[in-house]
Amino acid sequence: MRFRIAALIVLVAMVTVCWFTVDSFREWVYFGLRAAYLTVHRTPARCKQRADEFTAKVELIKQDAKNSLKIGTKKDGVANFFASEKIPFTFDEIAGNHEARGTIYFKGLRDCENVACGDDSAR
Repeated sequence: MRFRIAALIVLVAMVTVCWFTVDSFREWVYFGLRAAYLTVHRTPARCKQRADEFTAKVELIKQDAKNSLKIGTKKDGVANFFASEKIPFTFDEIAGNHEARGTIYFKGLRDCENVACGDDSAR
């Protein structure tokens, strides 16, 4: 009985030390728990579909940006691009250069907010 208690204490101490000192240990535990969760709870098809929609939207915006925005594009051209994609944006001046920054808001599905899919939104 004493051996089991001692072994348990040693095991808990080792896990605690690894948790706080080894980054890859935390990742290993997370992915192990995620894999265990996914074997019991399948990811709903609509979650995968929503993720695919988001990926397609991002790729479309990247392609449109590549086709529309060239080096040296004027501020009005950049503003027109963001407006055509319905992306709110701001212009900042950094070290004498102008930088445009926009954020895409994409609402996820409430059913997909769990260990398998993570948060239900992305930006």
